Amino acid sequence: MLAVLAHDLGKPATTTRVAETVDGQTRIRIRSFDHENVGAELARGLLDKISVFTTEGYPVRDQVIGLIEEHLTPPQFYRSYLRGYEPGRRAFARVVEKCDPELLALVSMADIFARPPLPKDAAPIDYFRQRIHEYGFDAGLPEPILMGRHLLEAGIATPGVTIGRILKAVYDKQLAGDITSLEQALELAAELARQS
Repeated sequence: MLAVLAHDLGKPATTTRVAETVDGQTRIRIRSFDHENVGAELARGLLDKISVFTTEGYPVRDQVIGLIEEHLTPPQFYRSYLRGYEPGRRAFARVVEKCDPELLALVSMADIFARPPLPKDAAPIDYFRQRIHEYGFDAGLPEPILMGRHLLEAGIATPGVTIGRILKAVYDKQLAGDITSLEQALELAAELARQS
């Protein structure tokens, strides 16, 4: 509810009117570019003032900020899909890194259905939920296949900054669906260590 309440806080600061001419007709369009990021910063300040951080260990503040930042993503992904550019598994994973995908679907649906013209179509939300389910991100992101101990046991790296970079790069490939086993992860890690 906090995310729905605060998701458009950035609009007053970012709204402009743009004249567009289509087929000889000039219309004024209202645009609010980057309102989601500006709104997230304003919401951060609001949440600070009302002391919202966590509730029983649940990261309310982080979820609200992530939901505000990403509330336009489901319809954007759907428009890309309709234009022939299918957002990849990693794009969906980036969203799930920030917020709960089901909560995002609800916030985005509230945003879509709360403004004219009506009737509205839930297709963007259905598409988003379907892809999240297909990628197995319903309950969040998977645990990394490769851990630091694997790198140490295999003699690929020694403790330090390099291990962190390798683990992040391999996890990114795992989230993209390119790495599905420990063997593949170790092979990529060894290659990355040689390049360091």
